[in-house]
Amino acid sequence: MSAPRVIAVAKYPFAGRNNDELTFAKNDVITITQQLDGGWWEGTLNGMTGWFPSNHAIIVDDQELAGSVEEPSSFQEQSNYRKQLILTLVTHETDHIGLLEALVQQILIPIGSSKVLSEKEFSKLTGNIIPFLDSHKTFLGELGQTAGLASPRIGGTYLKYAEHLKQLLRVYCSNHPSAVEVLSSKREDLAKVVESTGSNMKTLITGLSEPFRHLEKYAAIFQEMERNMPESDPDRGDVQRVFSVYSDLKEFCTHIRRQKEMQLEFFAAGHLQKSFKEKEIAALGEIVRIGFVTVGEEEEAVDRCLVLMENALLLMQLNDKGAYELKEKIVAENLTVIRMELQNAFTFNRDSKLVLKASVLSYDDAQAWMEAFGFCQGILIDDSCNATSTISPIQPHKLEANDVRSMAEVSPLRKPQMQQLPSSTKAELRKKPSFDFKVNHELEMILPEGCDEPTITNGQEGRSKTRRLYSGYSMRPLTVPRGPYAMSEGATAVKMRKGVSQEDQEDAVLLRIGTAYFTQPTLQPTPRGPQAAQRAAAGTPAFGYQAPQLIVAEDEKILVEEVIGDEIIVHEKSLVDTVYALTNHMNTLLKEVNALSQTLAKEQKARRRLEEMFRQQTQNS
Repeated sequence: MSAPRVIAVAKYPFAGRNNDELTFAKNDVITITQQLDGGWWEGTLNGMTGWFPSNHAIIVDDQELAGSVEEPSSFQEQSNYRKQLILTLVTHETDHIGLLEALVQQILIPIGSSKVLSEKEFSKLTGNIIPFLDSHKTFLGELGQTAGLASPRIGGTYLKYAEHLKQLLRVYCSNHPSAVEVLSSKREDLAKVVESTGSNMKTLITGLSEPFRHLEKYAAIFQEMERNMPESDPDRGDVQRVFSVYSDLKEFCTHIRRQKEMQLEFFAAGHLQKSFKEKEIAALGEIVRIGFVTVGEEEEAVDRCLVLMENALLLMQLNDKGAYELKEKIVAENLTVIRMELQNAFTFNRDSKLVLKASVLSYDDAQAWMEAFGFCQGILIDDSCNATSTISPIQPHKLEANDVRSMAEVSPLRKPQMQQLPSSTKAELRKKPSFDFKVNHELEMILPEGCDEPTITNGQEGRSKTRRLYSGYSMRPLTVPRGPYAMSEGATAVKMRKGVSQEDQEDAVLLRIGTAYFTQPTLQPTPRGPQAAQRAAAGTPAFGYQAPQLIVAEDEKILVEEVIGDEIIVHEKSLVDTVYALTNHMNTLLKEVNALSQTLAKEQKARRRLEEMFRQQTQNS
């Protein structure tokens, strides 16, 4: 029988900014999978598992909610099926290692001993398959130990291995097109050696592609494993994440191989030989990356092919004959590259002087270029403005202990750190002057000038006019930073793991709107005369002057005045409703802008493809 679930109810809504974070609304019931120290828990909601701040939810003790997930028979069936899936996964890994060992022992070693290939050619053919095989053997041993546990954390084991596997596959996939060239150029000699071992060329070709073809088998197994896991299983979140990670890893391998094929085609076409001599080409180093970029500012932007070498940057342009011409060469020595994340662009500087500005179409392209710059000699990557960015340029002030009546008043449920607490908008509004208006809170209207508020004679004391001290009780708790991106105690600004997201941009727009709305306007001079005096006595605004709307901070409402005929009608509108209305309008506008931006990007890509096809057809004809 399954263990009782740990249930939490959301106290505040939370929108995850990363693909491993959970999004929920207030009062949502969350099944807790992991409760770790550090301020973050993992939970499941509507089939999705992710991390969220622990101070945004509270554990409840409800036998009906925290009951068993399934009936005993259903849980036992799921448990048995999951064990079969784990055995299937271990079997796939064992077969994968068996194929690679047979390839190395029965084919590659005899090819190396036959001397039909030079050392350089043999190195291109094998790549790093030996280190890859040794690493995967070690991983298989760890996977077998994990599978034998009572509660196996299969997802966690694969996540731990993913980063190391990515580095191995980066090297192997970059070398694979070179291995294909060796197979094509030495096919007859290799066929004789391979056939003498009792095998054939098809086995050699499929064996060399086995490391990245094996990634295709993970998706179905991980998806099936997730479907048959209880919501409260501690490994559920890792299984969801490992499916996404290994799917991205598969796409990564495909991208690396296509990029390397493009580089080999570019070099074989002789574009570099037209502009450089053999010694100069050797001094440039190997090709690291090739791609199209837009160079210059928006007014003078031009499309160029950027060829990134180990020791230089080459800007090429397609001519009418479909050949690449060198337009500019930039030496990589003492060159600093800075990422402009909001624009998907980067700048190159030398001695604090701008050398070049280039932009690409997507975030992924910009990220791939930044990774490629790291393989170049002499290029320094300045990631000071890329690693983290502040949510707001205004640094949160520190809340001192004497600003509140008691320490428990900050948060009665969980005391956050006393530094970095944001200022309260409501408290700031109370500090603003009220434009000398008098408000009758019982009638919920503004009193005319010269009319005093009636004195209360029924023994009740009047409302206190003294300013209340700020209380943090009603403030949403500050989200706790995660992992290595958490702030130190001496930090002075809130940091994020990623750059400014779309949600932060929307919040910034709303903040500017709210700031402009609540800023004290400059009072215009009131006209003098008997008519103005009559309007003032009746509480009617003077001609050409509209009195600002009054916010009652204690009630968080807006009193809106409207003049209908000779009467003044005061309407009451919730401040929350106003903010939500503004939010909906801004979200609609931002969605339309994003849709237009995506359409423009697609049109630009289509235009470039059409130009390339037209040039190729013209060259062929």
